Amino acid sequence: MVGVLRTRTRQSKDFAFAGTASYPGVTDFKANSPDTETCIDIVGNPKGQNGFDLTSYRLHSATQMYGKKGAVDFSGYPCALTQATTFGDAFVTEGIFRDWTQAIADTHPGDPMIELPVFLFELRDVPHMLQHAKDRALRLVPYLKKPTLRGAYSYLSSGKARAEDWLNFNFGWRPFINDLQNLLPIMDYKDKLRRQYKRAQKVGYIRTRASCGIKTGHTTGNTPVFSGGGLTLTSNLRISTKEERWVVGRWRFDPITFGEPLTKNIRSQIIRAYGLDVNVYQAWEAMPWSWLIDWFTNAGALIHLKGNRNSVSFDSAVKMTHTISEAVASGNDPSIMHGTYHRTKERKQRSLLAPTFLPHTGWNNIFQPGHLATLASLAVTRSKGAR
Repeated sequence: MVGVLRTRTRQSKDFAFAGTASYPGVTDFKANSPDTETCIDIVGNPKGQNGFDLTSYRLHSATQMYGKKGAVDFSGYPCALTQATTFGDAFVTEGIFRDWTQAIADTHPGDPMIELPVFLFELRDVPHMLQHAKDRALRLVPYLKKPTLRGAYSYLSSGKARAEDWLNFNFGWRPFINDLQNLLPIMDYKDKLRRQYKRAQKVGYIRTRASCGIKTGHTTGNTPVFSGGGLTLTSNLRISTKEERWVVGRWRFDPITFGEPLTKNIRSQIIRAYGLDVNVYQAWEAMPWSWLIDWFTNAGALIHLKGNRNSVSFDSAVKMTHTISEAVASGNDPSIMHGTYHRTKERKQRSLLAPTFLPHTGWNNIFQPGHLATLASLAVTRSKGAR
């Protein structure tokens, strides 16, 4: 990227507004910190590839401090929360982020509606799946004739049988049924191609978007709002943060080849829709244990991303992040502090994506219940002493 970096800031007109009003025995002091906005961006690069970082703060309501406590007269002392113009985000822990590279690879516009060669290759597993289902059904029949708790426990007590059930369902029946569903809606697939082709002709490239997930987090704690004269006042501050990520990709395409399935050429329609353009990605999908490698790396995603399918190839992508944090606080001493502090922080970021071999999320997403169940099932089914 060869663009020019620039920084722009602006703030509301009511900068650090302060006012006082006298009442019998007390002085009311009010202060408002400004609404601010800072944008750091890059200009001069091709459309859609200019990074930026926009952060804005908005004050919705402020706290007030007035009166006396001990030897301290609060006239002229603004609440520290009201004066603060920035605050940090809460650490987001709830939810899962998907890897950028994996997410954009799955939006490849050259993909068929089904990888038919891979589907046909995997049909070799169907006899084993049927035999396993038959064996489990035959074992179930005696317990159904005379149902007892002891019988149910005996049926479910076999760790190896339950492990095989898990593997057969998640790596056999579920993908098999999904592929069967994808065999039929060729008209829906053509409609999708038609919409993509129409938009691409206008801008000169194909644009795709993929969600990478949402995470949230919360933090609470006491924060000082005044310290002086031997007195310290605190407020209960709660910060809530929501972070959303997505990735937007640009793809180069050949208008003639990409649009051919939209003509009356039946052969082109079948080849495109059913993935009959045998390629490296299909070989990777059919390889034993490739799915396990893809748990720990982006090997399959990179093969998918870099592949030129149906004259569509990857050009570039940008990472998008939208974070909103909300800070709310009220005084722990209501005799001095009045009202509720409410301020929001919004941050929007865009940066160029460099596809990586290792997931940017590390391996945090691997140790989810489904993954752990699969690893445990593999261990049990391959253990010599398992029953």
